[in-house]
Amino acid sequence: MKMQFPAIVIVFIVFVVMQILAYKKKKAKSPEILPYIKKKSLLGEREQVLFYRLIEAMPDHYVMPQVRLADIVGVKKCDDWQAWFNKISRRSVDFAICNKSFVVLACIELEGKMPGQEGRQNADNTKDEALNAAGIPVVRMDANKPPPSGDIKIMLENLIAKMQG
Repeated sequence: MKMQFPAIVIVFIVFVVMQILAYKKKKAKSPEILPYIKKKSLLGEREQVLFYRLIEAMPDHYVMPQVRLADIVGVKKCDDWQAWFNKISRRSVDFAICNKSFVVLACIELEGKMPGQEGRQNADNTKDEALNAAGIPVVRMDANKPPPSGDIKIMLENLIAKMQG
């Protein structure tokens, strides 16, 4: 009888702890109010300035902001396919310039000191390597002083003509 009482207490404590953990896990999975909030804007102020200049410069093209790199660049089937895909799957380009058939002709990346963007050199190198390997040109523009739309038009048209010729 003396041994049964402590065993019953231990089983009871384990049961209670398991119930508490199950309750917390369930509550964490389905909170009454979801923790999502609406972000202020898809594009920051500097990105918006460049977006409108790109639209003005390339009226016969689509300007797509914040495009996931893995939606632009594929990975050839190989033994370490997953490792190569992981390098690009969570990265994006600032803008993709597409023709009317949504074929990506060039990508635009903003450079320059932007809030929260310190230490981006490794990510930039990964993007450049992937895009260059896929034959997609990358144009880097100063976020603090983007060129006028006329200069952008000449630069992109020359680049696209060179890539297609």
